[in-house]
Amino acid sequence: MYRQQSTIAQSRQRARGAMGQPIARRRNGAPATYDWRASAVAAYQQIRGSASFRLQEGLATRLQALTGRAIAPETIFVDPDADLSVAVVDGVIFRMRLGQVRLLRPCAECGVRQVESHPLVSRADLGYALSDWEPRCPDCQPEDPADSH
Repeated sequence: MYRQQSTIAQSRQRARGAMGQPIARRRNGAPATYDWRASAVAAYQQIRGSASFRLQEGLATRLQALTGRAIAPETIFVDPDADLSVAVVDGVIFRMRLGQVRLLRPCAECGVRQVESHPLVSRADLGYALSDWEPRCPDCQPEDPADSH
């Protein structure tokens, strides 16, 4: 009995590759070659896809809390390598990087460069960024008034 179980276990062991994956067989029963490159690329794409999904869902959830609007995750641009996601809601650009949501607006001085707001944690933060905040890029900082003595 023990000998029979050992033989069965050995045959199962031979039918699996180094990573515990079944070895593919050709029609004639000979083992097919294991494509380790394709397996590595597939593993990378799976992780990258889950990172993209996490970034899309994360920004969609945060924007719904801030704006009250449901955002379709598939409309959100993501760059998993930079841990970055971007969405546009009614013409307003939102960017989430490293877990912080910020609003982007053109510089109030030159109008050319986009400037990030402080992190938006509450609706009040969003309200300030939409109304009183005057974004300025580093090259367009207002000058100090001259001393009139």
